[in-house]
Amino acid sequence: MGQLVDLTVLNLAKNRLVTVGSIGDLPGLEELWIRDNQIADLSALQPLQGCTNLRRLTLKPNPVCRQWVDIYFHFIVHICPMLEQLDGKKVGEQEREAASKFLVSPEGR
Repeated sequence: MGQLVDLTVLNLAKNRLVTVGSIGDLPGLEELWIRDNQIADLSALQPLQGCTNLRRLTLKPNPVCRQWVDIYFHFIVHICPMLEQLDGKKVGEQEREAASKFLVSPEGR
């Protein structure tokens, strides 16, 4: 993906993905559509942390959204600090604070 460093929008919806792989190698990515895949584990989303300019992410529906319904939103907001919108929901300072608090709570560990 090294040649795609200037890519800003990527639609990978409906591709049966189980992980986002090396997507973190796309630092210029601002908008990502990964809905309707087979992503079931939060660790499969960890590479999103490398997408330092990610502003909009569409993840629902994926198994991870159902299996980790109380956690996935906080997890993504925490690892993607520039995010402005997740699954159509606005992400602001209040959501970032809630994510930080949740992830250090007994429920979020």
